Amino acid sequence: MPNTRPVLDNGIMVSGVLRRTEQTGRVNVKVIGALSKGQEGRALSEIQDMLTAGAVAISDDGRYVTNAGLFANALEYAKMLDCLVISHAEGESLAEGYIHSVCNAWPAWQAC
Repeated sequence: MPNTRPVLDNGIMVSGVLRRTEQTGRVNVKVIGALSKGQEGRALSEIQDMLTAGAVAISDDGRYVTNAGLFANALEYAKMLDCLVISHAEGESLAEGYIHSVCNAWPAWQAC
């Protein structure tokens, strides 16, 4: 996953990780590059460059993309490149406990 420091958001970073893992020869590592530069959700990362370098997918794992336009562009681009997109689907209000309030207010909701 790209939620590393530095973020895996370009081909040089991806190839560097793959080169280091090949040198150790102990495990087979698959790299997932960042969907957005720096995982900041403002601009697309170098998706094609990362795929060429060996990334198998893109994601902003650990963060969710709040910019719907950016995410739509990433999906369109990924479709053209036949690239897997892994989405960290999380709503901020739900993560802050909103769903628990709904469950407490609606006792008929047995799933809670």
